[in-house]
Amino acid sequence: MRHSTHFAPAVRGLRRAAVTLGAAFTLSAAASAEIFYVDLDLTTGANDGSSWEDALQGVDGLFAVRDLTFGGDEVWITAGTYVLGPPLPNGRTPFVVFSTGVTYRGGFLGGEESLLDRPLPGTAPTTFSGDTLGNDDGTFAGFADNTDGVVRVQATDATFENIRFTGGGGSATFGDPAVGVFARSGLVLERCVFEGNLHDGARVSGTPSFGDRDWAVLDCVFRDNGGDGLWITSNDRDPFDGIGPSLERCSFESNGGSGIRASQWSPDLVITESLFRGNGGDGITFESFGELGSFGQIRNCTVQGNAGIGVRHTPVTLFGPTVRNSILWGNGAPGAAQIVGTHFGPMDSIVQGSTAGVGVLDVDPLFVDAAAGDLRLASGSPARDRGAGVGIDPNAPDLAGRYRIFDDPAVPNALPGALDAIDLGAFEASPYVGDNSECAAVPNSTGRAGRVHALGSERVVDGDLTLVAEELPVSQFGMFLVGRQRALVPMAGGLGTLCLGGGIGRFNGPGELQLADASGAITLALDLDRIPQPSAFVAVQPGETWRFQLWHRDVDAAGQPANQMTGSVRVTFR
Repeated sequence: MRHSTHFAPAVRGLRRAAVTLGAAFTLSAAASAEIFYVDLDLTTGANDGSSWEDALQGVDGLFAVRDLTFGGDEVWITAGTYVLGPPLPNGRTPFVVFSTGVTYRGGFLGGEESLLDRPLPGTAPTTFSGDTLGNDDGTFAGFADNTDGVVRVQATDATFENIRFTGGGGSATFGDPAVGVFARSGLVLERCVFEGNLHDGARVSGTPSFGDRDWAVLDCVFRDNGGDGLWITSNDRDPFDGIGPSLERCSFESNGGSGIRASQWSPDLVITESLFRGNGGDGITFESFGELGSFGQIRNCTVQGNAGIGVRHTPVTLFGPTVRNSILWGNGAPGAAQIVGTHFGPMDSIVQGSTAGVGVLDVDPLFVDAAAGDLRLASGSPARDRGAGVGIDPNAPDLAGRYRIFDDPAVPNALPGALDAIDLGAFEASPYVGDNSECAAVPNSTGRAGRVHALGSERVVDGDLTLVAEELPVSQFGMFLVGRQRALVPMAGGLGTLCLGGGIGRFNGPGELQLADASGAITLALDLDRIPQPSAFVAVQPGETWRFQLWHRDVDAAGQPANQMTGSVRVTFR
């Protein structure tokens, strides 16, 4: 029997001291939180979850940890596939979460002391599977043995981070859906993958009886599910209360239904930096069941090649969603409308077959290779520098993890604000490589946050990579730093955050310590055979990941000299 309680008294008597989570992404735990460890392959130790050495063991340990956790606790889970069956005696029941405010994190190898020590997301996946016989083949033909969904959340404020959910089977009824995750309100899904579930990838239902609390879906992938990628149902009747769901930097591809189905009384769902491609239904479906309608917002999204409408709002109501800085192209049958129903706008967008709205174009966006699913913007795309930068954080990443604002000098800006023009859709076209999403900077004395880009090639054999730091105070000294590991350490006696951990190298050789030029920039061409480390120079090898950041001098709010840090860039070399 998997549902065990015999660990609870012993472990609860050993509540450990508060843990520091190392500024874990956008999430943090309460000061009194405990971490419990689960290791799929461990067969030694105390099996009480108190450390990696004594981690709860296997799938049984995953079930046992539910009885040990309280609000604010975290569960760290090693990589591997946790098959949540054979079923409990009460039937093909999914993994049910009862405790409010518990966070489940995956992607660990075991032994990590900080969340920042984990491998990059996707490289060591933790999978929750409902395929009890291991016979799923991608066609849903072998789902008779699968659990009724993978995870059901009966509590509020649950978080799942860096976990893959697959093999949810069973019925399609509202109360017992065959989905990856079924939850009431107060849910956070971050860096999760939902694929190969019989019906929806995930279904979130917020009702007044459960508080109708805020929730978020961040950096997730929904693909190849039999129904909708994500189905949201909510009874939020106050669209002006500032409490509503948000969805950022997610992709929805090849799901049998719509990418997102938002069925709500007065939804104020905000969808940004996301991709909807090749779904069997609409890209985005809003279903409003109240008099007012939808207050949803769709910003900087690419909606392409879906079998249904790009954005649909039904039925006709007083208000509808807002579409801005987005691309709606090639959805539905040839000549079909790309957006139907009540809506505000669209504005500053490309919409096939229509120029209705403010700043709307009906012109091919020129994707790199739409047939192959590459919806980045090709050279000469009319979507470049076409969007409005108002309200856009210049350090916020696009779907690929690169800084959103890049002003292409070869493209005239269509809207006011030469330095704030952004591209339409989910991807910002720029010559830079790497990922800028790990560590953001605070504004320096220019009023803007310093940024570091990597320009050139990620291929070691090319030997062509240049670091570019910009938005710096003019004529202040700056020095690039380099390290393999990630950190988030507030600067002692300075401003900003140190983004690098482990051994940190300094580019302080001849010509490397520089003054920011008149445009507030410093550049440095790298010799990939001579990367400085604390004790020696090393050569970059294919497959390695390195991180770069710039330290520079500045002045604080009182006009006194201070140390300052830019954001960072992560480069995985090939």
